[in-house]
Amino acid sequence: LEVWLVTNEMVGHIMPLLPYCEELLLRGHSVTFFHPNDPKFRRLVESTGLAACTSTEYESEANLFEFMKGQVDDDSSRRPDVIVHDFFACDARDLADLIGVPSIAIFPNLAVTVNPFTGSSSAVLWKIWCGLAIPFLEGTLARVLWTKRNFDRLRRGLGLLPAQ
Repeated sequence: LEVWLVTNEMVGHIMPLLPYCEELLLRGHSVTFFHPNDPKFRRLVESTGLAACTSTEYESEANLFEFMKGQVDDDSSRRPDVIVHDFFACDARDLADLIGVPSIAIFPNLAVTVNPFTGSSSAVLWKIWCGLAIPFLEGTLARVLWTKRNFDRLRRGLGLLPAQ
């Protein structure tokens, strides 16, 4: 399989994709890793022993969709069989929809593992944080991002994402 792994411009979001890259390479698949054009990302991929994957750098997340589309348009042999992407790299899903391949979103949710009340003896604050604050904030942000994503998809001639 030709697998494309796509991340955004945050180091903490590339880390969850590295084990997938390693396992895919061990299983004999071809992996292309799309990451920002910043030496720290290339070093990170190569320092983990994943130099066997194709490291493809893009200039800006603002043009990620067009950049990846250009990779397919310029060389049809590079067409992926599946695209695995960080949930913030939404353009990867749009490209998968456009070219008719499956996409898999990786969602490293740090919010529920960070306890802002560490050292506090109040378990009540932690329960409020986990039970009310995080679901409200995530739900609100998800709706805003869903609306923005649908505008982007309409502009690209793709169908709307269903509400979840």
